[in-house]
Amino acid sequence: MEGQTAQQTAPGQAVDDPFAPLSLPPLAQISDFWKRYDRLADVHDKKMTSNLNGNLDVLLIFAALFSAINTTFISITMPDLSPNPSDETNTLLRLLVMRADNNTLTSADLSPPFSPNSSSVIVNCLLYASLSCSLLAAVGAMMSKEWLQSFDRTGQTGPLEEQARFRQRKFNGVEQWHLEAVIKFLPNLLLLSVILFFAGIGLFLFPINTAVAGIVIAFSGLGVFLSGVSIIAGALSPLCPYQSAASSALLRIAKALHSLWGVLRPAKALRIIKGMSGQVSKIFEITARRCLHLLRRSSLDPDPDSGSDSTSTPTSLHPRKDTNNKQENNQMVTAQAASWLLQTTSNRSDQLSAALFIRTLDEKACVLAFEESGTSQRLLSLAREALDVWSDQPNARNQEVAELFGLALCHLHRKASEDARRNNPHELFVRRGSSFSETFLEVLERTATRFAARGPEDEEYILHISFLGTIVIRDSVIREYQWAKLSRLILPPSTRNTADVLLGLWAIFVKAIGPGSTHFWPSYTLDELLEIGEKEEKLAEVLANAIFWSCETLSSIQNNAQSKPSAARGYTACFRKIRELPPPSASDRDNAGLGVADLISDYLDPLTTGSNPGETPLELVELSIEAVFGLRAFLDANPGPDTPSTSGSSPPQQLLNGRFINAAADIMVGNPQIPTTVPWERRPVKPRIIRILLWVWKNTPDTSIDDEEKDNIFVSSCRLFAPLEKEVESSQRSEFGEYEKPLTSDDLNRIIEFIEYTIKGRKSSALITHNADVGINRLYVHFDKRADWEYELFDMREQRSLCSRFTYVEDGLQ
Repeated sequence: MEGQTAQQTAPGQAVDDPFAPLSLPPLAQISDFWKRYDRLADVHDKKMTSNLNGNLDVLLIFAALFSAINTTFISITMPDLSPNPSDETNTLLRLLVMRADNNTLTSADLSPPFSPNSSSVIVNCLLYASLSCSLLAAVGAMMSKEWLQSFDRTGQTGPLEEQARFRQRKFNGVEQWHLEAVIKFLPNLLLLSVILFFAGIGLFLFPINTAVAGIVIAFSGLGVFLSGVSIIAGALSPLCPYQSAASSALLRIAKALHSLWGVLRPAKALRIIKGMSGQVSKIFEITARRCLHLLRRSSLDPDPDSGSDSTSTPTSLHPRKDTNNKQENNQMVTAQAASWLLQTTSNRSDQLSAALFIRTLDEKACVLAFEESGTSQRLLSLAREALDVWSDQPNARNQEVAELFGLALCHLHRKASEDARRNNPHELFVRRGSSFSETFLEVLERTATRFAARGPEDEEYILHISFLGTIVIRDSVIREYQWAKLSRLILPPSTRNTADVLLGLWAIFVKAIGPGSTHFWPSYTLDELLEIGEKEEKLAEVLANAIFWSCETLSSIQNNAQSKPSAARGYTACFRKIRELPPPSASDRDNAGLGVADLISDYLDPLTTGSNPGETPLELVELSIEAVFGLRAFLDANPGPDTPSTSGSSPPQQLLNGRFINAAADIMVGNPQIPTTVPWERRPVKPRIIRILLWVWKNTPDTSIDDEEKDNIFVSSCRLFAPLEKEVESSQRSEFGEYEKPLTSDDLNRIIEFIEYTIKGRKSSALITHNADVGINRLYVHFDKRADWEYELFDMREQRSLCSRFTYVEDGLQ
């Protein structure tokens, strides 16, 4: 607030972690805010009251001494205002003598009526005015001490949140009724009293002795001149050390006159038409309206902890309306408390706590906070500062702080009504410039205008779109950008247009990280970035290019334990989204297929060896599944009617499922529609697909697979026995190519375990029906094993129920 500062922590209190509020859960953040508010308010109020009380004590002492001096001089000059008794005595003696001589008295012998000298009247007026001013200052000081005592919160009880709200109401009253300004005005009365005193003394001494009077007038004039210069200097410059109550008063008077001049100046032309009376009435109308507004804002609801009787009969006939009004008043007070803390403190942890709390405000509270220009401008300043710090020192902590202030800005902008934004000239985003923060604010404004935010999640979409959009537009790859929070926004299925835009921006960003570029190619405008979600062909192209560099990107962040799972979730979202879009161009599809082949061969395949089930992050297992789906999709952009579909936005409930095994089988069997001209189709990925399949199976708890899905897994697995046999046979060769990585002994053991898992719980009739008996025994030949089957002969004319084909034909399994 105006001219108010406060210490950051209470005396003797240790400085807390500046980023402590960021690690608290939501409910704890609200409680932490009120604790910080109560602590800072207590420090601020004690400092304000102690300073004012100290000034009042000095004022009382000076007023007492000065009044005594003034009274002494008044006792000297007071007799000049009444007749002198000795003059009356001399007149009476003269009359007696003249009576003794029997002389006749004339009018000249009588003394004229008494009339005090005009200079004596003026001197006494000045001295009495000086005494009155000093006494008024003393009385005002005593009353001010009572006012400050009523503002003291000592002995207040109740919940911390209610105490804080009650304090904010009282502080609002202090500001609305200008208590601090009134108290600071009291020294001006003493200053005026001193000036009047010197003027009276100089006028009193001048008839007596001009030399003495000249000395007094000279020194008093010099003092008045120097005091006036210091007062004017303090009013002109806030950095001038000669600040005083008179300087503040002079500055307020100057501002008031300037505002009044701005109001009256356009009325000069109207004064000719309407006359002076119309202008006077207008001024009175404005003044009355302002007074009514001040009185309306100063009315406070009774505080629940102020000692009021809760059992008293309500005076209102509409208790529900009173309750709503009280809730609205609490919301307004809450917004004022957040605004006060944000504007008062310079402690980073308090600022973060206030920003977190602002994100919890409802619409009415945000409108009030938006109308308070100091709140929005302070939040804007903090956001700009945090963004510039992050651009200079990009790390996770600085980015988290910048995102928090950005989210608070988005929330304030979303909740504030259009009327509030239109009627207030202090828009949130008004500055344009070349710095990172100013570019970000411009992008944030455009993004918030284009995509209407309906909830907190939309605010996060808008924030991260603005963040990535700013990085791309400025054409400077910031590799330290932390995208961990993006995965929970772009991975879940969403119909939001902002989700597609954010996924496209993420793909553009990681595409530049893969080859180690320092600039983005091609360059993008802001409109092109914001239209990615609406143009499916462009989005498919961007995602395909990102997938092409996926192996390099994941390898470059291999040592970052936090970014690696997040990047895996991002690429998982890319694979799922690109299957929903129209197929990209042939060149983009081939490049994406080559990228998936590299991802499977060089990054995912090494993860399948040397790790026990459960050790690998689940995100990488899911990425492996989506990579297989993606490779299958790029092999055949237009699957035939007999090809199991791998598209769909809804992910399976478990890792291992029939769809995934079908996709792996399609790749290993080889579909007639696979273009043989594609070079990466001939890459030896089939052994790697087998390892990924077995790895996924090992990382899928059997308890998470229901009976229906187990049937689907069995049916799909039957398609794998023939390609498995071929790969097992190929692994027994003595020579292999440069890029080949055949099945190892561990892989072969896992294959046997997988076959036994497939056989487990299945009747012979089911295995025979799907020709699994033949496929398993052909595969067992390479392991010197054999499975014995019991075959039954029957007469088709008898329609025996033991016929396996008849039993399972209901499932459509021929």
